[in-house]
Amino acid sequence: MRRFLAGYERFLLALLDPDRERLFATELYRLAEYAEHGTLSAAMASEPAVRLLVRLWNRPDLPTAPARPTLHDALTATDLLEHALRPLAAVPPAAPPLGAVRLLAVLALGSTLWTGLLLQAFGSAWTPAVVCSAAATAEAVAPAGEFSRTPVVRLAVCGVATAVLFTAATALLGRMTTHR
Repeated sequence: MRRFLAGYERFLLALLDPDRERLFATELYRLAEYAEHGTLSAAMASEPAVRLLVRLWNRPDLPTAPARPTLHDALTATDLLEHALRPLAAVPPAAPPLGAVRLLAVLALGSTLWTGLLLQAFGSAWTPAVVCSAAATAEAVAPAGEFSRTPVVRLAVCGVATAVLFTAATALLGRMTTHR
């Protein structure tokens, strides 16, 4: 509890004292750790935490002292702070696993983009633009349903676009090397 109170004091001072605003982010991350473990709400509502808020609010060197906040004000503020910090306890959604099909789709997309840049560097800007636009359109108008947004569709579209661009690059680079 002592560790929490020390961090909570720094957090409150960051809110109340303009000279200590720099502490805000660090202490917010520390409070997030308590929220992650499910102990933040109880610790904030504890009697020592509320007394700490009353003591800080009434410190003569802080701009809040002339208002002379009461215990009732501290309880209300604690409730509002706890409510504002409640999202810190939310568990972020997990990212979907990167399976083999997804990985191949990403690699095919990378190959498509790099081949398009290669073609553009050799003066053929329209070919990659048309092929990439067609691939984006094909993916956007894929048959409706659960299958349409799966990595298999992306893999197929990017694979075809890559094959077309590789063919165009081979033809273009083959012509260029023939002339040399």
